[in-house]
Amino acid sequence: MTLSEATRARSAGRVLMLSCARPEALPWSGLPSMCSLSPPTGQEVRVASLTHSSALEKMFHAAPPGTFLRISSKRPGRARGSEGKPYIQPFYALPAERLGDFSQIVQSAVDSGDEAVYTSLAVFSSSVLYAHPGRDQRYSFAGRRCKHFLGIWIDHDVGRSREEAKNPFQLLTAEAALIGTIRQIEKGAIPLPTMTAESGRGRYVIYVFATALANTPAVRLRMRAVHDGLCARLADFAPDRSSGNTVQPFKVPGSPSVIGPVCYAMFEQGEAAAPFYSLEILEESLCVYSNSPAPPQHPRPISLRARSARSPRQNAAPMRKRMDELRRLVRLRTRWTGFRHWLLLAFAEAARRWFCAGRSIEDGNRLASDEVLGFNQSLPDPEDETVVRSAILGSRLPTKPQTNATIARNLAVTIEESHRARLSSLAHPNVVREREEVKQKRRDEKQSRRREIEDRLLSGESVSSIARSLGMSRETIYRRRRKLVPS
Repeated sequence: MTLSEATRARSAGRVLMLSCARPEALPWSGLPSMCSLSPPTGQEVRVASLTHSSALEKMFHAAPPGTFLRISSKRPGRARGSEGKPYIQPFYALPAERLGDFSQIVQSAVDSGDEAVYTSLAVFSSSVLYAHPGRDQRYSFAGRRCKHFLGIWIDHDVGRSREEAKNPFQLLTAEAALIGTIRQIEKGAIPLPTMTAESGRGRYVIYVFATALANTPAVRLRMRAVHDGLCARLADFAPDRSSGNTVQPFKVPGSPSVIGPVCYAMFEQGEAAAPFYSLEILEESLCVYSNSPAPPQHPRPISLRARSARSPRQNAAPMRKRMDELRRLVRLRTRWTGFRHWLLLAFAEAARRWFCAGRSIEDGNRLASDEVLGFNQSLPDPEDETVVRSAILGSRLPTKPQTNATIARNLAVTIEESHRARLSSLAHPNVVREREEVKQKRRDEKQSRRREIEDRLLSGESVSSIARSLGMSRETIYRRRRKLVPS
């Protein structure tokens, strides 16, 4: 019986003995600089399956009265950009006093055809009930509405195919990730977790607090430090750092997944079973403290953009580019009858946004008016100045600027004009599509070369041989190897 089959058995109180003496089940055993497969020296760790109701009771045992538990589901909606695809959205806000109804509400979401059901290791204030009173979906589980935290969890992002995997750690199975996690527990690298679950493709490892912690900046900083410390010690099992988000959703017991209903199990070691923790104990176990948070495992230099926010002029730079392209386009036509209004409107909007960025409204509008009037006089068939001032400059500036595709369509930009005027943002849709296809082809070729380098590195081929056969420098291959197997 495999681990996934055993955990899905859901027999309460049944203990599952996991043997760690299976190095052949760990596909990374031949790679350097990864976790050691030496025999563990600590007490043996066991995993006992839990019923859905038992798992929920342990998960939310510290939820304070008067708070609300998150229940979200993955289903189609009307969010912008979703294009009919399912995404995670609120389903119900359950009062903590009604924890016994949790499984029933999850089942109702499953019966309605939702792909998966999620929750968070946090409870929320009553403001979630009327976050969007005018919408069909009135709930909101945003972080600012979180009231208390109930635990910390790690998401092992494993089970990916070779095409999807960004590093070899993600090629592990959920069972191999659990075996590796147990090795770390037995060696004393991490404290004994409370629960675990196979999420479908990946694996959850959960630490539940003994008492709920109030949502304060100091607590959030300490929780992030503990989470980063756990990720550093479990780095060989592809931990997803997004689980450090205090309200990040994860699948609830009984949620549908690719392997069937998600089933939770508790950890046992000696006399300890499904332990609850305080934040202080986790900090002490991991040698992580609030006054010296754990550094990231592979720190990178902070970019200039991250150090300072973009200025208003930088944000308005596309408007300057749009004005330049319209000036080049104007020279290609002898008459603009039928398109002159759309041309002046697009130029005026770009000018007003560009000149008002970083200036007062009065100075920006004055400079924009002079620029638009000068642009109008450069047309082969200019518009009357009175009409420009009243209909163009006197119109209300829309909240969102026109898209490049809308302007190109209104001006009937042709393919020939796109090439002659060297248009990029305002080019004909076919030209834009061709350029994007060329860029995509280059990206695909680059990704294909990366995969070939990774495959040959994993097969044991030398750096010099790879560089010579691919016509690349050895430094490029070394850089790829450092990303593939961090030191």
